[in-house]
Amino acid sequence: MTQPGDEGVSRRATIGLYVFGLALIALGGVALYESTRIRSAAGFSPFGPTVMVIAVGALLLVTGALFLIRLTIRPDRDLVDRVIEEERATHWPTTGLMAGLLAGYALVLGPLGYIIATGLMIPAGARILGSQRLVRDGVIGFVLALVVYIAFTGFLGVRLPAGLLEPVLP
Repeated sequence: MTQPGDEGVSRRATIGLYVFGLALIALGGVALYESTRIRSAAGFSPFGPTVMVIAVGALLLVTGALFLIRLTIRPDRDLVDRVIEEERATHWPTTGLMAGLLAGYALVLGPLGYIIATGLMIPAGARILGSQRLVRDGVIGFVLALVVYIAFTGFLGVRLPAGLLEPVLP
């Protein structure tokens, strides 16, 4: 529950909720825009690769809009209290480090390839979250990255970036 003098905190939490709603709408718009750039195989297919992207984009747009409408018409005091509670409990340096790690991962994914980038990202993320077992985390990261790469590329036909390993990967 909020306490006396928490008006500024409550206002910041409400603004944060509006930003979240706008972010949902923006993400939905990006997904819908990017769905127009997906190339399909020749011929007609009612369920091509763009259908799921369009569905997710539309769902994000509708959810974000409904969320903003609900916040504006009938603000949820319990939700604001919950946001304030979570903000107090959040360790922001860890959140910032994880966000930086994900941004770095996005930058190196193409040049390094999925297996190497993911194999490095998983133990780095585990370390940020407090793991002290770097070797174990590295083995898990690379094995998991390899299994996911083979599953997507070999079984689902989705090409993940090979990067530096392109000469040795099928």
